Amino acid sequence: MECDDGLYHVIPYPETVRTATIACFTTCGSFQVTTRGSNAAPNTTTFRPDTPIYRVLNASVAGHVLLPLENTDGRSIVAVSFTNTTESPGTVEIIVIFDLTPTDSTNANQQKRLCFKNDALGVGKGITVHIAFVLR
Repeated sequence: MECDDGLYHVIPYPETVRTATIACFTTCGSFQVTTRGSNAAPNTTTFRPDTPIYRVLNASVAGHVLLPLENTDGRSIVAVSFTNTTESPGTVEIIVIFDLTPTDSTNANQQKRLCFKNDALGVGKGITVHIAFVLR
């Protein structure tokens, strides 16, 4: 099945990683981030531009959530959904970063685990990115 409006990523993590930061940015309206840890209920946060919804002057918005990662069950989920509510194509971006301890961070590039960017989210279109964190 071919689909450009939904993406799935599996990110393995070592026991030493306790938290992941999921940072998101868009130029085309609001977005929603839902997280669920191994033993927790889902938690949803909506990020909106800081202008009235009926008269959006600046449709750009950025935000982040911190996701605790368990070293017992070892499976956490994040879903991010963007919808372009503006009158022109927009950009969406997601970056996932681990909080590696100094002994683990011999290479700074190991901290960044995912960088997704779409520079042409069409008017009235949406995209959902599903990320599964799995203990390796």
